[in-house]
Amino acid sequence: WKPANNGYPIIIKSIFTSFSSISALIIASASTQVTVTSEDLEIRTKDVRVKIVAAVKGDSNIIGYVKDGSKISFNDGKKDLGGGFRFSGKFSEGGSVMTVQARSDKPASKNVETIKITGNLDVLLASKSSTHIVKKTEFKKGDEMKAGDDLKFTVIGIGEHKRNDRAIEIILNFTRKQPGKILEIKGMRFYSEAGALITSEKQSSSSYKIFGKDTTKLNYLLKDGPKSNKIAKMEIDLWADLKKVTVPLDMTLIP
Repeated sequence: WKPANNGYPIIIKSIFTSFSSISALIIASASTQVTVTSEDLEIRTKDVRVKIVAAVKGDSNIIGYVKDGSKISFNDGKKDLGGGFRFSGKFSEGGSVMTVQARSDKPASKNVETIKITGNLDVLLASKSSTHIVKKTEFKKGDEMKAGDDLKFTVIGIGEHKRNDRAIEIILNFTRKQPGKILEIKGMRFYSEAGALITSEKQSSSSYKIFGKDTTKLNYLLKDGPKSNKIAKMEIDLWADLKKVTVPLDMTLIP
């Protein structure tokens, strides 16, 4: 197939049957192609579970999905089972593939021949990023700094890791003035006073609201940093062209 010259999306639906009962739906345009498939269909005593796999071709990366806007429903041919997406997405190296689990709200009927899935997945894509640099003589708990026009962050914890006295743990809270979840943080880097890049690893990430403000908390472990809090520079990469692509779901799976 080829994209339409008028720029409108082409929707091509194809169903495949295999051990994992894979079914696919492709939405294509001149610039972006997102493919959604299913894997590991499980009919359990209490529910039906399946993994939804989104893949993108081209220069874009899959950043995540909007859980509030994404919907999924299961039907076993005899009754509607409801359903929803569970947990955050898991990503391949490079960000071209995201896997998220979905479950029904009700158990399936006995001896079902097919499971039909309908709904939509709001996938977040980006390809370009910008880097914001923050320098200080010393970073300490309570410091507030800006990362872009609308995004700011606060150091809510910094010091030696409890179980590794050769490492530093730093915890940052990101907030913004305008409402909306903080999704544009691509990554961070930390540098010593000598200008050396400190080996770091993101330990955890969580999002919630504080006094009505959307907040993202990031916890980093700096593995070869100094024992003191003498981090001299932070670099924060932010996605500059974040966009949402709504992918319809219409799959018939064979157990």
